[in-house]
Amino acid sequence: MKLALLFLTLVNYSFSMEFEDADVVEVPKYLLFEQSRTKSFPSVAPSAYDPINRESYQKVIVGKAQKASFLQDYDYWRYVTVYNVVKEQERVAYLPYFEESCHDSSFFMAQWGESRSIKVSLTSTLSAEVLGIGGSVAMSIEAGVTFSTSRRVQATLGLQAKHYPYKLSEKYVGITYIQVYTEDENQFGYVTKPGGFDRFKEYPYDFELNNQNVGFAVKRETIKICDNYDPSADKVEEAALYIR
Repeated sequence: MKLALLFLTLVNYSFSMEFEDADVVEVPKYLLFEQSRTKSFPSVAPSAYDPINRESYQKVIVGKAQKASFLQDYDYWRYVTVYNVVKEQERVAYLPYFEESCHDSSFFMAQWGESRSIKVSLTSTLSAEVLGIGGSVAMSIEAGVTFSTSRRVQATLGLQAKHYPYKLSEKYVGITYIQVYTEDENQFGYVTKPGGFDRFKEYPYDFELNNQNVGFAVKRETIKICDNYDPSADKVEEAALYIR
């Protein structure tokens, strides 16, 4: 019986050490949250704002609310990730480019077919599950995503040009911090530096997720404008990515 009590005591002590001696800063609700009718911690939507470095972001992901140990001076805590969306484009170098001549005029001059698996990487000291990342995205991190498509090239009369295939994607870059809530006082706050073993980790935690919203497009590079070129018939902006 004594051994069982000792084991339970050690377990409870281990859990309570998670953010023990954490430095918590209380802040007004309006600095951390969007307007909401619901005041309970798990339901209030955080703003895309890093209160530690005082930086605004475009998007926010909220982790699951956790009950704090009885040693803490707050009732709940959770991970909040704020991030920006960075659009990326990468030439698919192993696919050939198509070249059109001055006399070419066709809605369907050529076509690429592309199919491959793409690795999705999460850079964080925390798992996708505790960060609150959706199931489909979490599965793509584990198994990757399959990219399969085909695109056509349109030739414009009067141009000598090259058409290059490009992979498009988005990368999410930001940070993750720990948000807290005191129920009796209806007070929200955040941890400036976690305690326990986490006090040795860099905080707030860096966050990066790549290969989101993958797509395929084409870039035209004009080599020569010929005598028979009609600008009004050209539907492609110079050096812009276009999809056919």
